[in-house]
Parts: sequence; structure tokens; C-alpha cells
Amino acid sequence: ELQDGIGQRQTIVRVLNATGEEVIQQSSKTDASILQEKLGSLNLRWQEVCKQLAERKKRLEEQKNILSEFQRDLNEFVLWLEEADNITSVALEPGNEQQLKEKLEEIKLLAEELPLRQGILKQLNETGGTVLVSAPISPEEQDKIENKLKQTNLQWIKVSRILPEKQGEIEAHIKDLGQLEEQLNHLLVWLSPIKNQLEIYNQPNQTGPFDIKETEVAVQAKQPDVEGILSKGQHLYKEKPATQPVK
Repeated sequence: ELQDGIGQRQTIVRVLNATGEEVIQQSSKTDASILQEKLGSLNLRWQEVCKQLAERKKRLEEQKNILSEFQRDLNEFVLWLEEADNITSVALEPGNEQQLKEKLEEIKLLAEELPLRQGILKQLNETGGTVLVSAPISPEEQDKIENKLKQTNLQWIKVSRILPEKQGEIEAHIKDLGQLEEQLNHLLVWLSPIKNQLEIYNQPNQTGPFDIKETEVAVQAKQPDVEGILSKGQHLYKEKPATQPVK
């Protein structure tokens, strides 16, 4: 309002100066000196008022810019948190190696941003404190910003905790798949000579001596390992989509 009225006041000051100069020219030397001093004082005070209003206008513009940048940065940070939350909320398929690796890459990229994002949040909190105190906004808008900043900090605590946890969980699943594949390969290597022996034993024209008991003992001794591998495989692949082939 003060800024809007300064133009009108400027016109009045000009009229006063013009009228004063006319009066001074028509006055005695003593009266002219007194009037000149009063006009000078008026102009100095007017210049000071204009200066203060200009500075106030500049501060308001700066505060508005700070508020605008703060809201933009806060919204961007909230979007990042939502993206991270959505990615970490996707259900994992322990036997789906492709999904695990794709999800691991996504989560690694987000986890690498955590130190940078922590610095951004710190700056947001500092700027937010300044904005809430000095920005030209209504009490309702202050409450809205304060609540949003509070929720952002709470969401950050959740996301910054769950990202490393989810990364570790996925890496463990991938490691389990690798171990299972290695165990299956070892089992196949172990089975190969036994399979060959049984094929020879079952041939109709097989006449040489063949001790099936030794093979049976070896198979029975290996049975706990085989059952353990099969159980692990069933656990890993129990939620695997039917369209995803088991390696």
C-alpha cells in the first residue's frame, strides 16, 4: 500500500516544492531563508522515505524469490523421495535373476545419491526456517510449508534407511542364486559317472561284474545334500512367474 501511494505523494511533494519556490521569491530575505530551510528538510525526509521504501521493496522481492526457489527445491526433493519409495516398494522375486539385477541397479543409483540428498535436505531445513520467519506469506501458508517440511524429513528417514537395506537384500538373493547354480553344477558333475554306470548296468548284454551296492551307498550318502539343494531351489523359485524359465 505504501508503495502504491508513493506516486501520489511524489506529485504532492513536487507541487509543494514548486509552490514553495514561488513563495520564497515573493518573500523577504528572512522569511525566504526559513521557507528554504523547511523545504530542504521536507525534501531530505522525503528522499529518506523513498529510499526506505525502495529497500523494503527490494527485500520483499528477494524474499519472494527465496520462497519460490525453496518451494521448487522442496517439491523436487519430495518427487525424488516418492520415486525412491516406489522403487523400494516393488515386491522382489527371489528366483528372478533379471528382475533382481534390474532392481539392484535402480536402487544402487538412488543409494549413491543419499549423501548429496542429505546435504540438500539440510539446506532445505535451513532455508525453510528463514522462510517461515521472514517470507511475506499468510499464517495458513506458513502452516502448510511447515507441515510439508516435517513430512519430508520423516519420509527421508524412511527412505535413507530402506535403500541400503533393500540393496543388501537384493545382493543376498543374487548371491543365493549364484550359490544354487554352483551347487547344481557340482551335483551334475557328481551324477554324470553314476548315470553312466547305471546305463551300463541296465544294458541287456552286460556280462561283467558290477557292484550296484557301492553306487547305492554313494547315492544315499549324497541324498541330504541333494534334498538341501532342491529345498533351496524351491524356496527361491516359489514366487517365480511361470513365464520365467528356471536356470
